[in-house]
Amino acid sequence: MKQEELPEGFVTLATNGSGDELGFLKDDRETIYAWWHELDELQVAALSFEAFVEVTQAESDVLETFCERVEENGLVFGLSAEQDEGWAYAPSHVEDTDVLLFFSSRELALACRVKEWADYHVIELPVELFLERWLPNMSDDELLCGLDWSSELVGFEYDPETILEYFE
Repeated sequence: MKQEELPEGFVTLATNGSGDELGFLKDDRETIYAWWHELDELQVAALSFEAFVEVTQAESDVLETFCERVEENGLVFGLSAEQDEGWAYAPSHVEDTDVLLFFSSRELALACRVKEWADYHVIELPVELFLERWLPNMSDDELLCGLDWSSELVGFEYDPETILEYFE
């Protein structure tokens, strides 16, 4: 990405290699912004560097806890409209795609059986199937993973490759 395409006064702190950048504006050094090159849009990522670090740490903690529990019990849980199809998903708040929800315990999956998912069934996936088939296919389809979302359907979104890397 060419520097002149970035908003005037934008200072890059990090880039993801695809043209998206994280940084601040010279006249607003407190707020952390994300520059989405495909949208040609600047969005607030956090109101301060400290808040950004807190969210980043929380996101890392959720991933670590999910992976540890899944490794321990050998299963990943989800919700399905039918016994084996119609996986529970939500629209992404970050990208123009969907987020498939996965849980590290049956109890967390059951807690999300609310509203339109009240009649969904809890499905168990062996961790090997999750890692060898589901995540690579989701990556190919450009879908995201929601790990251990709350019953209010709030949680972090992860690229499937990030989860695969954690398990390696």
